[in-house]
Amino acid sequence: MPARRKKTTRPSLSKRRLATLVEEATVDCHDESEAVTGFVTMIEEHLALPFSTSVLGVEVSVTDVGLTEREEIVAICIRGKHRQRIPICEVRPCPSPGCAGQLVPRNGPYGQFLGCSKFPRCRYTENLPE
Repeated sequence: MPARRKKTTRPSLSKRRLATLVEEATVDCHDESEAVTGFVTMIEEHLALPFSTSVLGVEVSVTDVGLTEREEIVAICIRGKHRQRIPICEVRPCPSPGCAGQLVPRNGPYGQFLGCSKFPRCRYTENLPE
């Protein structure tokens, strides 16, 4: 009998707790640049690093977070000998309950759409934003 896969769930965060964390990260910020720096500082203080995750269906180790010259927050991901800075705003987790995939662009007979990287196990899709 094959071993059963352990179901992965993401911890939930209430809207109230999220608002509190945003307020803590951006308190006394005078502009957007300071707010971004506040978010990076909050992430660095509260995120347990390193950790393993899947990015676009590929297992990676997230070892750090940082900022690009354009002030994008990036996750520093390592896989084997390869190291890549991935903007965290570009990685969207699949909202399907119990799914640990990410939404990735896909092509279909009616054009492009977003679909889960865990297809065919997860069949979640949504239209691309206009």
